[in-house]
Amino acid sequence: MTLRITDLPAKVAGAVRVSGPHGYRRTLRGGAVLGKLLPGRYTVAASAVRDPRGTLYLATSGTGTFTLAAGSRTTRTVDYYTRVPSTTRAVPAAAITKVAAANGRLTVTVHGGTRFAVGQVLAAGVGPRTPNGLLAKVVGVHAVTGGEVVTAVPATLRQALPQAKLTFSRAYPAQAAASAAAPAAMAVPGWSKNLKCGASAQVALRGSLSSSLSSTLRADWSLSGGATAAVSVSAREASSLTAALSGAATCTLTTTQLGSTRTLGEFTVFIGPVPVVVVPRLSFFVRGSVKTTGSVTASAGQDFTATAGLSYAHGTLTPNATAVASSTHQPPTVTGTGRLTVAVSTRLRLDLFGVAGPTVTIDPGLDLAADVTANPWWTLTGTLDAGASLRIPALGINASDPRLFSRRVELAHAAGPFPATAVTDVPVGGNGTDGPVLGPDGRAWLVAWDAARQHTLFEAVDPATRAVQTYHQTASGTVGTLSYDGPLAFDGGGGLWLVGYSQGGNPSGPVLIRYTPTGALFSTYALPAACLTAPTRLAGSSDGYVWASCVGYAGDTVVTRVSGGGTFTTFHAPSGAPTLGPLVPGANGAMWALGRGNAHTSVVEIGTGGQAAVFNDGSNASGLFLSGNGTGEIVETAQCDDGTGTGQLCFQQVGADGARTPLGGLPGADGATGGRMVAPAMDRSGNLEVLVEPGASSVVQPGQYYFYELTPLGAGTVHPFSMPTADQGRFSPPSPTVPPSSPPMAPCGSSSRSGPSPATCCGWRWAGDVGRWLRHGRVRVVGGGEAG
Repeated sequence: MTLRITDLPAKVAGAVRVSGPHGYRRTLRGGAVLGKLLPGRYTVAASAVRDPRGTLYLATSGTGTFTLAAGSRTTRTVDYYTRVPSTTRAVPAAAITKVAAANGRLTVTVHGGTRFAVGQVLAAGVGPRTPNGLLAKVVGVHAVTGGEVVTAVPATLRQALPQAKLTFSRAYPAQAAASAAAPAAMAVPGWSKNLKCGASAQVALRGSLSSSLSSTLRADWSLSGGATAAVSVSAREASSLTAALSGAATCTLTTTQLGSTRTLGEFTVFIGPVPVVVVPRLSFFVRGSVKTTGSVTASAGQDFTATAGLSYAHGTLTPNATAVASSTHQPPTVTGTGRLTVAVSTRLRLDLFGVAGPTVTIDPGLDLAADVTANPWWTLTGTLDAGASLRIPALGINASDPRLFSRRVELAHAAGPFPATAVTDVPVGGNGTDGPVLGPDGRAWLVAWDAARQHTLFEAVDPATRAVQTYHQTASGTVGTLSYDGPLAFDGGGGLWLVGYSQGGNPSGPVLIRYTPTGALFSTYALPAACLTAPTRLAGSSDGYVWASCVGYAGDTVVTRVSGGGTFTTFHAPSGAPTLGPLVPGANGAMWALGRGNAHTSVVEIGTGGQAAVFNDGSNASGLFLSGNGTGEIVETAQCDDGTGTGQLCFQQVGADGARTPLGGLPGADGATGGRMVAPAMDRSGNLEVLVEPGASSVVQPGQYYFYELTPLGAGTVHPFSMPTADQGRFSPPSPTVPPSSPPMAPCGSSSRSGPSPATCCGWRWAGDVGRWLRHGRVRVVGGGEAG
């Protein structure tokens, strides 16, 4: 066996002992060749030695036990690499009774026999006053009873140990506990986080994570200034993650910590007499991004084993990363086009003497991509990423690689393209002139013209059975011969109100008609004297009244509140908004409408006593439609300025004080793409229902139409469907809800004081106020037009 001793000064002898079979013992102070050795196990040990200046030399390699076979040769090199200068003074942590920090300096009270001098380095392990250990350079000393008070500044490892090797290796099982207060330091058994994303959308995140980790840190630095280092973390983790977005939104969830940072213990590695304190700190984070036109829910779980780390030597950074994973998932629910990415990070950092050190991060996550124009239209992917930073300021090392590996595994995808919604045509007996409107019996009522009998009729459609019942009554006698031109609305007593014309009745001419379906009873009422034209709109209020609006003699809008018994109360639109659009029901019997005045659009609330509140919109939006359902839920459809000049159609929730809250835009319909929409309506749950004929840049397949459903929280759902070829293009383009400032012409199918107009309106009528029909993949279109 050839024994070599290296890294000692010329006049400093080593102290190496070799022992072996049959009591073999040999002490060497320098290199030597040992011959005639018997086969067997041998041990090489080395003691620390000092030079005349007091520097301590420690062997860092070449020692240990090995087997020497018969006839074999071996060379062992004992390297006295680590040097501890006499100026580095290690003291027991218990000897330090006080540590105070101020202005970048430390004041340390040390009791015992150790004496310090300026320029020396004080080293101590973990103690009551030094929870992270202590490494400081002395800049001042004065004696006190029983010890000294040392003034110091933080020192570096290189100042304490000019040349040394450090190895730290530790396992942290899943059941590891940092303290009694945190018995599950390695796990987040059930976390949840609700985040606001945009003005109204909500992102709900929840999951669990358990980890079993081990870490290794190696560092090597020399007198010449060179340094090498390596850090690695091996992890076995089980994670689950669920993300749910309850509204259309575009936002980024910046990295957010889950809970507090957990300290996994304080560990001391001795390099000779010098304690080096390593404190592992574990943190969990969540991050993500979302951009979607509808609501999304996705869930995935991963069990994986991964190793991630970095090595640094001579200016070169070398990654070390492997991963083996298995994944589970739940089928996602997606209602629109968009993308959702979420990841939960496990971050382990190794601090040296309380200074942030090397860090390794492992990120399991999920990625859901949806595109209703693609095939398959959604794909769910499990992700696993890792990154590391090798930061040891005391050695001048600061290198990182945020993408040690990036693993992507497809978990599931849609069976095909986005499913189209079925369309059912419900034939009716006449040509629709107005409606449908939801009646108290749950049926959809409309007024139609029977061309064969030359009179108007009522038709009621059962949304469950699609059965159509037709009522042919044509009243006569004291009410005269009536024609019903629409519009129509139900009052709280079940009476159906219409605008019509009476011939030979009292009163005669344009009238308001109340029809009771159960008894086929008719009552007629003269129009309010303030009306120049017959009412163009009727609407039921939440307290059971019917409201009518007409054009007054001054060109303003006149509104009338009518009880089931025929009591009329008439109000004029407020001066700030003299022209009103269609009335929609609000809470407590109030009615809401869009109003126009002085070339701007506002939202107007009219109370049961006629008191009006005008709410101007301070945004860049221009109101087009207003929708309500009597519960207080009011939504304005507007043309918004999105900065592109294309006139994006958007939705705004209107509060009781008139304040607008954005709910998102209408996909596939704006000034740039040419899409068209039919005036929206609101169902009894507050969901807005919009029928869209999309433009060139669509969110559905070419040639399709779609319903867009928007919840009060801003979650949008696209329901595409295809129309029969003969009926395509028969949607009437939406007219502005707010009429021009001059008195408008009587609309199609309405009456004026000069007599009835023929009921010849054509085109599709959408039962928006029975929008629940389109739930569960069903759309029911009630057709109008010449063929009925």
